[in-house]
Amino acid sequence: MSSRSSRIASCVLVLGALLAGSAPALAQEAAQALQQQLRSIADQASEAVVAIQAPSAGGSENPWDAQGRGSGFLIAPEGTIVTDARFVRGRRRVDVRLRGGVRGAARVVGVDPLNQTAVLQLEETAQVAERLGGRLPALPLGSSADLRPGQSVFTITNAFDSLAVDGAPAFSWGIVTSIGRVREGDYKGVAIETDAAVNPGSFGAPLLDRAGRVVGLCSMPFSTHRWLGMAIPVDQVRHGVEAILARKPVTHAFLGLAVRGTGGEAQTDGVEVTRVVDGSPAAAAGVRAGDRLLALDGAALFDADDLARELEPLAPGSLVTLRLRRGEAARELRVSLGRGETPVVVREEPARRPPQPTTARPAQPQTPPAPPARATLGVRTTNREGGGVQVVEVVPGGAAARAGVIPGDVLLAIGPARVGTLIDLRRVLDTRKPGDRVPLKVARDGKELDLVATLDAVGQAPAPAKTPGFLGVYLKSAGAAATAEVERLAPGSPAEAAGLAPGDVIVGVDGKPVTGAEALGALLRDRAAGDRVRIEVVRAGARRPLTATLAAAPAPGQTPAQPPARPQPPARPAQGAWLGAALVARGGRIVVDDVDPRGPVAQAGLERGDVILEAGGRKLSSLDDFEAVFRPLRPGARLDLVVEREGWTKRIEVRLAARP
Repeated sequence: MSSRSSRIASCVLVLGALLAGSAPALAQEAAQALQQQLRSIADQASEAVVAIQAPSAGGSENPWDAQGRGSGFLIAPEGTIVTDARFVRGRRRVDVRLRGGVRGAARVVGVDPLNQTAVLQLEETAQVAERLGGRLPALPLGSSADLRPGQSVFTITNAFDSLAVDGAPAFSWGIVTSIGRVREGDYKGVAIETDAAVNPGSFGAPLLDRAGRVVGLCSMPFSTHRWLGMAIPVDQVRHGVEAILARKPVTHAFLGLAVRGTGGEAQTDGVEVTRVVDGSPAAAAGVRAGDRLLALDGAALFDADDLARELEPLAPGSLVTLRLRRGEAARELRVSLGRGETPVVVREEPARRPPQPTTARPAQPQTPPAPPARATLGVRTTNREGGGVQVVEVVPGGAAARAGVIPGDVLLAIGPARVGTLIDLRRVLDTRKPGDRVPLKVARDGKELDLVATLDAVGQAPAPAKTPGFLGVYLKSAGAAATAEVERLAPGSPAEAAGLAPGDVIVGVDGKPVTGAEALGALLRDRAAGDRVRIEVVRAGARRPLTATLAAAPAPGQTPAQPPARPQPPARPAQGAWLGAALVARGGRIVVDDVDPRGPVAQAGLERGDVILEAGGRKLSSLDDFEAVFRPLRPGARLDLVVEREGWTKRIEVRLAARP
């Protein structure tokens, strides 16, 4: 019996014994049927769980960060994977491992910051499916709306890197212990708590019901003092996944009502509902105009800001409890939040009695003065743990878009005022007027950028969006060097038409210096299709001016500056020496992409995914570097390689052969 089968069988036998001891009256047939059901769930789900290499924990003392791998699971036979967002932060591509030691790679499609989940797309799905027996498994998404404490649930995870150690995931059975809001730690939404095992390495794995459907995504516990597992409800996860796959922004939750709040904490009878939007979640739950909202998920509501603060960290699909008073009766309503732009429709002030005429003659109708226009930046945002406001969406043509803000940026300051929360952002904008030019400080990819925005008015139509310009150059990764060397050109691109060539180093655009890929991107970011740009390059040691007319940018989702890695043919010299491996350059590193089991590389113990740091004593940053070392070698020659694998580095000698 395999390690996976024996472990699942022993787990099921223990579960059967527990059932027999706790329920003596349970018929033997029923116990056997349940054991068979558990075995079926374990067998089917184990095929769809994947291990994901996590980024370095950076010396974290949190015991939950002790393992170097996390979990994920396939939700579609096309290779769509859902996992914990912590494992993909700042990354475009991750390595994955499936059952039986099958390896693969996946690109990051998008991240849902509210639910801290990420969506990946498995690459080379046909090849991976073939190694798994001809198909890619997938887990069905169930519903978390009907989950209740006491219901049976199961985890099947990469706990303690079991997929690498045993070739199979770990299976655990437990119950739902509670469902409610989390108010400490990074995540502050609704969570499922369970006594099913969620050990290090399990984060990102599925929480399953007795039908084998996903009802939650296992996540890091909010407290190391509560030794229970935590999962994000699947109804919330589904909203984020659907938005990411549809290339739409991940939005905030929507309740669908307007409130009037007076008196702050001195007002002990909550906030008054003045309007309920037809067809909204609030209307579906039975909220009516005139109700007084007293609490949301146990948090007392004194004014409209309290309600907004409670709704802000919640994702669409979240189940919340509203406590309200209608007349003299108090009641509680369960509301499944929808998807919308803002958590509260509008805040309404108490109605004022109009002034009465002082004479018998009717007063002439007066046109009330228009309220002062409010300034807006043109972004949708969410609070970010640790300070700052994360940009979820940028309104095309709006103030932020014109300034160069992009989704994923973190707003740190507007002018001299620091922005730590959404409330800070609104307070700062309330002190500004439409048309004001304000400095912005944003964080992007670990760096702080200084931008300048001209604020719009709320309700103002954004400026017509320009078609982004596209040059069409792919740059070499230069490691620590600050250069913008062209690796290749997009066929038919403006760069090709302008006469740029591989090996050129771009040193200037319109008279401004270019010191690397980031500087080049910053200079081209605000250019539109049709703009002419002057490009200065260094070729063969001499400076050369060129002129390019930018074209329309490629479709969203493509990243011209970081082209998708493509397997390269095995490098071999004209003399016929054979390496027996396909190499690919990814992010300035030379990666073994495929290995012929008959070849020299396989005989030396290298595997797919290994990174070659040095060859023949030369440090490598491109395939050209490797080719320069390899080309002069003949069959029978020995090639020293320094190889990195999963955090360790080793020197390996490869004896080259002739191609068979």
